[in-house]
Formats: sequence, C-alpha cells, structure tokens
Amino acid sequence: MAVVNMKKMTLVGLKDNMDDIIDTLHKSGSVQIIEITEEEDNASFYQKGLSDIEDRLNEYKFAIDLLKSFNPHKKGMFEQKPLINDETFNEHLKDELKYLDDIKNLHHLEEKQNELNNEKARLEGRIEVLTPWKDIGIALRRLGKGKYATIKLGTIETKNLPDFQKGAEELTYFGYEELKRVKNTVFMAISYLNNLEESANNLLMQSGFSALADEGSGTPEEIINSLNKRINAINENLAEVETNIKDIDKDWEAFTALYDYYYIQKEKFEKYDDLLMTRKTFCLQGWVPETYCEQVKDSVESTSPYCYVEFKDPAEEDNPPTLLKNNAFVTPFELITELFSLPHKGEIDPNPIMAPFFFVFFGIMLGDVGYGIALSVLMWLGERLIKPSGQGKKLMDLLLLCGISSAIWGAVFGGWFGDLFGIPALWFNPLNDPMTMLVFSLALGVIQIFTGLGMKAYINVKNGHVIDAIFDQGFWLVFLTGLLMLAIPNFRNIAAIVALIGALGLVLTQGRSKSGVIMKFLSGLVSLYGLSGYLSDVLSYSRLLALCLSGSVIAMVMNTLARMFGGGVLGFIIGLIILIVGHVFNLAISGLGCYVHSSRLQYVEFYGKFYEGGGKPFNPFKLSLKYYNYQ
Repeated sequence: MAVVNMKKMTLVGLKDNMDDIIDTLHKSGSVQIIEITEEEDNASFYQKGLSDIEDRLNEYKFAIDLLKSFNPHKKGMFEQKPLINDETFNEHLKDELKYLDDIKNLHHLEEKQNELNNEKARLEGRIEVLTPWKDIGIALRRLGKGKYATIKLGTIETKNLPDFQKGAEELTYFGYEELKRVKNTVFMAISYLNNLEESANNLLMQSGFSALADEGSGTPEEIINSLNKRINAINENLAEVETNIKDIDKDWEAFTALYDYYYIQKEKFEKYDDLLMTRKTFCLQGWVPETYCEQVKDSVESTSPYCYVEFKDPAEEDNPPTLLKNNAFVTPFELITELFSLPHKGEIDPNPIMAPFFFVFFGIMLGDVGYGIALSVLMWLGERLIKPSGQGKKLMDLLLLCGISSAIWGAVFGGWFGDLFGIPALWFNPLNDPMTMLVFSLALGVIQIFTGLGMKAYINVKNGHVIDAIFDQGFWLVFLTGLLMLAIPNFRNIAAIVALIGALGLVLTQGRSKSGVIMKFLSGLVSLYGLSGYLSDVLSYSRLLALCLSGSVIAMVMNTLARMFGGGVLGFIIGLIILIVGHVFNLAISGLGCYVHSSRLQYVEFYGKFYEGGGKPFNPFKLSLKYYNYQ
C-alpha cells in the first residue's frame, strides 16, 4: 500500500568524472549503491587515497580529543549543529598546512605533558613511601651495607613482632630499635654485622619485614621537601603546556570542519570498492526510489554529460530495500513495524491498517485526560526544542498522537488524573463497571483479529490465490462469526448453521494438500483445533482492561494519599508534592506499559495473521557529518 517502488539504477561513465559523480550522488542522499565487483580488484586505485584520508582523520581526531580534554566544547541540550557548505570547506583547506603544523605542535605538547605527568607521578610515589618516616631524623645516606655493618629502616606487622624479637635475641651483634607504631604496623631501625647477612635476611624475611627502599642523602623530611619543590616546578611547566594547548583551541572550528570534510571523502572512497572499473570507465549500480529517478538522472547528467543512466524494475532474483511512505498520521506508527521487521519484496505495508488500532489501544490503556494532555504537550515541546530526526522524531510524534488518544478515552471513561476532579465519564467508568470494559476489550480484539484474517485474504487474492483466500481465511471467518453469533439469543439458530457451514468448510478443505481421502479428512478435522489459538488471541486483549484499571487505581491511590494530609499550608504543600511525584511516576510507568503491550498485540495477535516481514531498510549513500549539518 505504502511501500515505495524501487528502481535499479545502472550508471556508466568516464573514470575521469567518477569523483564528481560520486560526490553528486553522495549529496543527493537518494541512492543506495550496491556492490557489483566480482573478480575485479580496485584496491590499487583507491587504497592509497583511502589510507591518506584515514591518516588525516586520525590527526584531526587526535587534535579534537586533546582540545576537548581542556575545553569540553559542550553544546546546550537543545543546541543544533552549525551549518556548513563546500565554500567553508574550501576556505579551511587553503590553510590546511598551517593547521597540520599546529597539530604537530599539539603532538609535541602532549608528549611533554605525558613526560611531566609521569615524572610527577613518580615523585608523588616517593613522597607517599617516605611520608610515614617524615618525623624520623635519620639520613637515608646512612642506610644500606657499609664496610662492617648494614643499617635498614622498615616495618613489621604487630602480630609478627614476638617471633621477630625472639629470633633477634638468638643472633649476636644484631640490633633493632622500635621507632613508632601506627595501627598494626611497627616502624623500626635494624643494624647487624655484615657477616650475619644471611641469617639476618632469613629472620627479616620470615618476620615479613618490609624495608624502606629509597635512595637519598638527607632525612625523609628533607627529601620530601626537595621532592615537593620539584613537583611545584613540574606543575608550573604543566600549566605552561596547558596554556600552549589552549592557544591552539582557536583552530577548533577548522579542525572539526576538516574532520567532517575528510569523513565525507572516506565514505566516497569506500564506495569505490563497490564499482566495476575498466581503464577508462566505471559502472555503478544502486537502488533509487521511483519518485527520485528523474531528479537523480538530471543531477548526474548536469555533473557529467558523458555518462549513461538507466532505471529498471527489480528482476526476479533481486531483493530491493524497503522504503515506506505514508501520510502524517500513519508515519509515526512506522516505528512499531520497523522495530518488528520491514515488509519484504512484494509485501504490503501493514502500517495504515495497524496505526488506528495502536492509536486506540494505547489511548484505552492509559485512559486519562490529564496524562494524555501532559504526554502530548511534553512531546510537542520536545520536538521544538530538540528537533529530533529519524526514529527519534517518529517516537515523539507517536507519543504525541497517543497522548491525544489517551485524552479522548480519558474523557470517555472519566479519568482526569484519576478521580482528582470528580468529572463523570461520558460513557462508563471501568473501575465501576469492569465487566463492560472486559467485553469491550474482547470485542476490539475480535475486530482486529478479523481484520488480520481479512488482510491475509486480500493478500492471497492480490497474489492470485483466490482459492486459498476462500478456504483458509473465508471459512475461518464464517466459522468464527457463527460462534460469536451464538452469544445473541435471537440469532442462535442461524448462528449454529453459520458455524456448522464454516466448520464443514474447514474440515473439507484444510487437508487438501495431503494425499488420500482419509488423510485429507483427518487433517481437516484437526485444523478445528486452531479455534483454541483464536480464543487465546482474543483473551490477550483483556490486557486493555488490566492496563486501564492499574493506571486508574494508582492515580486514585496518589489522590487519596494527597488528601490525607488535610488542610493548612504544610498539608497543602506535602499533598501537592505527592500529587506531582505520584502522577509523574504513574504516567511514566503506565506509558511504558501501554507502549509495550500495545506493540505486543500488533506483533503477536495481529501481524501473526497476515504479515511476514524480513525486508531490509533503504540505506542511501548520503552525507553523515559529526560536527556540522551540510547545507
């Protein structure tokens, strides 16, 4: 219904004009280029150019990331990307050598920054080690192995101290002095004659002695002071480096513009691998929406008159991409189908039929005027502030429409932020009459299921399978209609006849693909078991009742809690907070539930009757810039 016809484009042109033609197609954003190379290897043609482009991209990315670490360049939440065009690109390209020199300078500054930070980290590590010894006035130059004796500073855990002391008493000319204790750690100085080195080391190792490993000439405090002076000097150097880096921030606009420029070139060069080339010519194939064919042809021929462009219908073996085109009401609901699967080749677009059902079901489930208006207003404001595109815009448009539906059904059911205002229902209140709501929900389910069967019959007739439409959908519609009519007392006799006709039709036709009369009959008889599936499908629509009641009950609970605080200024403030927080929470949870369950009804109960999907989305070759919007 609303699937855009695709044409297969074949373009043959001179290799000298190839770059201009690819650039034109890139900017048009209307062609999905497909690979046609087989054994032909174009790598020698484009690989070097692509490698050079990627090198430039890496350079600009490095510069941008480094500058962002000092100046985030954050945009406002609703700020749009600036516009850019070829003229601006060319202006920056004229001064590119200067910008590349600045990037080289950034590399040197980053290297210096890393060296300074590494040295600073090393010095801070030394300070961290020496700090516990700061108040011990022993010069570190006295530590270590001397001519006759060895002196060490270190720590032992308190639990190991008794064993250490016992071992030390057994060694002659081995001395230690406890300097201080910090929690479970004992700081001590140890000395022993060099001829006791092996025994002393064994004792220290068994006791878990951790020696102070630092070289210096003064006391720990003197060394720490010296290290802090060096760190201060490093900090001054780092500040100077940071200033020099920030000075290059003036090139931010040029760096981002040239990054986007080379990203465009990269996308173009990557497409060269999909082309078929000879020494003088090239051939390109792609999918183009039928409505854009003349526009694409005119733009290509205006770029290069010496080329051949042809458009053909897809061949039997082709699998064209899917592009949907619907009116303003249906388009947002395409998101539901896109999240499921797009129509495959030759399949109809289910969105025009599905959209009204989703619209109604969501509205019934949320069923509150206040929530519906709030949801629509939020989406309306969001679209004008954020200006989303693609699926983000479809989602906002979808929720805006669903908010309208919720407001309509809220008035029908008497939901105005629950029972906050006590406005009566235009029809009935589901909380007061749940059975009526259940019957109404199941009736809507029957309508959608019958619609699904009707859609399948239509597809069969469209594809020339009239017999299948009569036997597989027609008899089921007759059978189910007869069963439903049994619920009407005055029509029970006629209903029984209608149901019997439908059942006999199914028994006699559903086994037609089997061989042998008995197998045909048995298969037809077994097919009646499908009634249980239809019954299950109908019962699934009771979720309309469940979601409607749950949202209404939560809203009433919030209203009741707010009223409990009575009058007075404080009570009014507390009650108002409960109302705001409670209803916002309810809107968020109920809205999510309505979206999920409305989608499920389409995917399982509706699409399962007639829709297959499996199509691939139309993905045109178009500009995709990171920092700018191309104009």
